[in-house]
Amino acid sequence: MMKNGRTIRIKSGVVNIPVVEHINTEKEFEASIFTEQYVQALDALNNLVAAQSASSKQSDNRVSPEESPNNIIAFVGERGSGKTSCMSSVAELLAPEKLHEIKSKYTAIEKHQFENIGIIDPSYFDQTHNIVAMVVARLYKTYRDFVEHKHTESGCFDVQRELEQAFARAQRSMQCLLGKNETTGEYDDVENLVNLSQAVDLKKDIANLVKEYLKFRKHEKGILLLCIDDIDLNISQADEMAEQIRKYLVSPQIVILLAAKLEQLGTIKSLHYTQEYETLIKQNRMSFDVIDEMTGQYLTKLVPHNQRIYLPTSEVYLNATLEIDGNTMPGKSVRQAVPELIFKKTRYLFYNSGHRTSYIVPKNLRKLCQIVELLQHMPDYENEKQFVNKETFKKYLFGTWVQDNISSAEDRRLCNEILEGWNNGMLNRATLTALQYKFKPWFQQIKERKRTASTKIERARLEEILSIVNPKNQEFNISVGDIMGVLFLLQQEHDTPEDRHLFFLINSIYSMALYESYDEMTEMTEMTERPEKDKDVKAELVLLYDPFEEMKLCDYNRLVAGRMYNYRLLNVIQRQREGGGISRTERLIDYETFINYLKGVVHEWEAFNEKRTTEQERDILKCKIR
Repeated sequence: MMKNGRTIRIKSGVVNIPVVEHINTEKEFEASIFTEQYVQALDALNNLVAAQSASSKQSDNRVSPEESPNNIIAFVGERGSGKTSCMSSVAELLAPEKLHEIKSKYTAIEKHQFENIGIIDPSYFDQTHNIVAMVVARLYKTYRDFVEHKHTESGCFDVQRELEQAFARAQRSMQCLLGKNETTGEYDDVENLVNLSQAVDLKKDIANLVKEYLKFRKHEKGILLLCIDDIDLNISQADEMAEQIRKYLVSPQIVILLAAKLEQLGTIKSLHYTQEYETLIKQNRMSFDVIDEMTGQYLTKLVPHNQRIYLPTSEVYLNATLEIDGNTMPGKSVRQAVPELIFKKTRYLFYNSGHRTSYIVPKNLRKLCQIVELLQHMPDYENEKQFVNKETFKKYLFGTWVQDNISSAEDRRLCNEILEGWNNGMLNRATLTALQYKFKPWFQQIKERKRTASTKIERARLEEILSIVNPKNQEFNISVGDIMGVLFLLQQEHDTPEDRHLFFLINSIYSMALYESYDEMTEMTEMTERPEKDKDVKAELVLLYDPFEEMKLCDYNRLVAGRMYNYRLLNVIQRQREGGGISRTERLIDYETFINYLKGVVHEWEAFNEKRTTEQERDILKCKIR
């Protein structure tokens, strides 16, 4: 996969907050990972503003729900996909001084001035403070800031008075209609009736307030831009907030940019309908299919499909260039830059295949920024003095990565047991035990599958697995090759996303463990001069295991257990017992068998080269050796 000409720019210290792209040139606009989303948003906004202007002219500036088109443009995506950053950047693009050459393509947008009062955070909403009140409060604060900083001109006091009266009317209407205690005895019955009659006009009062505010800002034909972030996160109030937006904030001079995960908002609405029609559902007079249909219709009415801006897929992120604090990272794309950065800081190796990006590379923009921030501030790995780098990365792998990629609580428990086995020097046994628990039916069927195996190779493999999982088999007698062989067979038959993530983690653990133990062994060899006799003993122990000599072995030799090769579980070069069979304790390589095996390979290759071209092509197709 080649880079796509886009650039992800990460600035240290701000990876956990929305980032506004300050785009000043058309080249920067085209290099953004959100280019398509910006174009879609501007196009949707242009159509919306044109429709609002037409509606306002036809109704002679009278505001009613029937006349005002839906004014919500939603930025839709998963958590951490960049919804808020994209929405904020679009709001930034609408500033008067921004990109006239691009906005000139959108005639309706170019005719209007957009007043942005900042992002409205739904986390402040509760049973007392609703979204309409928050919008009015933010509008009032912005107005007071202008007045206090004397950004108003002389002679505009009449305009200020009209605006303040509009604030008062809107506030009174909100208290009557949306307040929780509007009839608590503060007013007499007649006053309550008057207040309730005024509350019917809340939508009109909000529209008039916006009109007066824009007049105060000398933008009579302007549009108030409301940016509402992650409305679906406030589960208890999301349904009510969405209804208030739809009822009271639809106005020809208001445009709402909404960042949301619509699936979660739909789930909240579905729960509301389920509770509302609980009796009918229990009586089987209404099905959940009807609830789902009602939810879908509601979401379409709230946010029409042509006004939904879907965030980029992970492929756009992964094929973009990575830039940190102005410095371009090595690698043609993010999918290459992240593994290289991990290696540079920890010496742990992660690879991308030709058709799949390594699972260590986050498919989520926020998580990508977080791991890059984590690695970027580590010193480059030069020697064991940077062991903290490794420990920090392990905490990330077994903490954040496992939490994000392995959803099953039971599988996460198995991951922790494998980690504990690694820490205790019993990685092979811990991994085998975890795999036997996770894939218990598969292991239970081995004997039966061996009995019905159709080929000698398959029977040999299954026989080897039976030897590996024998309860009497000791920890020192389970090798890396054994575990890799079991994984090789399991991966052929278990290919769910959850299983692939688990297999990836186990393979990553072995890669890290082998590197660490080998690095430690070579450093010890370089630091310590040993007599030749001791070296001979050490070499012998690597190949021939004695349980009583186990403590003399380094971590690497214990982990390898004499066998890193032959992960396909075919014992072609192991020494045979005198009485027949293969010893699992004596892992001494039979070099005579090994040499004969290599001679056979060479002989077959020479025979292949002597054949005619047509015969070679036939053998190539048959053996798939091209």
